Amino acid sequence: MSPRPTTRIMSAASIGALVVTLTGCGEDAQEVDADYAQICVQQDPETGEDVRVDDDECDDDGRPRGSFVPMFLFLNAGRSFAVPPVGSPVPRSSGFTTTRPPASATVARGFAPSGTSVGRSGVSKGFGGSSSGWGS
Repeated sequence: MSPRPTTRIMSAASIGALVVTLTGCGEDAQEVDADYAQICVQQDPETGEDVRVDDDECDDDGRPRGSFVPMFLFLNAGRSFAVPPVGSPVPRSSGFTTTRPPASATVARGFAPSGTSVGRSGVSKGFGGSSSGWGS
C-alpha cells in the first residue's frame, strides 16, 4: 500500500525545512564576496569566554587592539555560518579562530550588531573544475 499523497507532501516539506535548518541557509543570510568573515571579541573576565564586541574595537588590519581581538571564519562556498550578536559568546564550535587568514585572502567586516547568517557568494573551484557558489 502506497502512502497517501498528503503524507508524501508533508514528508517533502519536513525534509526541506530540515535541510534549511541544518545548512543554515535561510532567506535572511547575508552573502559576501570574501574568503573570510571577521568579528571582534573580548574575553569575559568572569566566564573566560570570548564575547563579540562592536567591530570598531578592532582595527581594520586584523590586529589586536588592547584586550580586543579579531576572530576570523573561513567561508566555504555553499554554506552559511552564524555570526553571533554583539554581547553574545563566540563558542569554539562556531568556526571562528584567532588565526589570521593569508595575506592574499579577502576579509568581510561590519556584520549586523544583532547577529546574522553569512555565506560566500560567487563562484568557487570545485573537484573537476568550477562550480556555482553559495546562493547562486
